[in-house]
Amino acid sequence: HTHTHTQAIRAARQTDTRTSYLHSSMHPHLTGVTAPSRRFFFLAGPLAMGMTAVSLAGIASAFFPASRGMSFVHLYGGLAIYGGYLLLDSNVMMERARRNKEFDPINESLTIYLDVITVFLKILRILLEQQREQERRRRQGQD
Repeated sequence: HTHTHTQAIRAARQTDTRTSYLHSSMHPHLTGVTAPSRRFFFLAGPLAMGMTAVSLAGIASAFFPASRGMSFVHLYGGLAIYGGYLLLDSNVMMERARRNKEFDPINESLTIYLDVITVFLKILRILLEQQREQERRRRQGQD
């Protein structure tokens, strides 16, 4: 039973890392080329800096797996960052729809789709980590 949880956590981490790298490689292009409405445009700079911090925390947690602080920053910070990217990307897509007569909603919504997948994976990892921690505490109480 514990082996299955370990495999699920490992798979979620690998998928989350791949999605994060793919997503972070797309954002400089989106925020630099487009000029969205000013409502959430102010988020572009702080989100890019936050993405850098979360990425560095993810890399550090790969080298120092026992570091709970880095894992915490990577999970919860990443959840906050991608929540902000949902706002920004939605705003960018709406602005592009207003400006372009040949707007392609399928292609334009891919970044939002990636944001939602990443938020889902972050929440999944948080729940798995919490469950793992509860099981560890339960086992310690039985010993």
